[in-house]
Amino acid sequence: MTLTLNEYNHTRGLFLAGTNQSSHIYKLMLCVNAVFDPLNIALTSITRTEVANGNGYTTGGIQLSNVQIVTTNTYNAKMTADPVVFTPAVSLFTANYGILYNSSVANNPPLMHLDFGGPITIQPSVEQFSLIWNTSGIFTASRPT
Repeated sequence: MTLTLNEYNHTRGLFLAGTNQSSHIYKLMLCVNAVFDPLNIALTSITRTEVANGNGYTTGGIQLSNVQIVTTNTYNAKMTADPVVFTPAVSLFTANYGILYNSSVANNPPLMHLDFGGPITIQPSVEQFSLIWNTSGIFTASRPT
């Protein structure tokens, strides 16, 4: 399967303006269905069906750890974090999409929409869902000088 990352229209501006900070809480929400509209600026405006609460998954998503956001100037920004790993506890786990968002800012602005290219089904207590970010960063932004 091929992972496709889609950026929301406001994402680049949030990073380059320094609105997103390393100290904020970022989460990856896993969804069965999620419609991507690049104009969405609030998590509540996204049409989606989140993976059910329970089985080791908490509504709202999985918190990213060791997030680092470096904005070298108003022209360059980069976000990195540790891989996301989830092991379902009891029953099958299926997700088709993910939404990366900042839960520390009003309206929980979505940053990236992840399309897994089809359903990912994980066996409980046997398999893991692992999302290993690109070594160049989850997100890099630059603006012409």
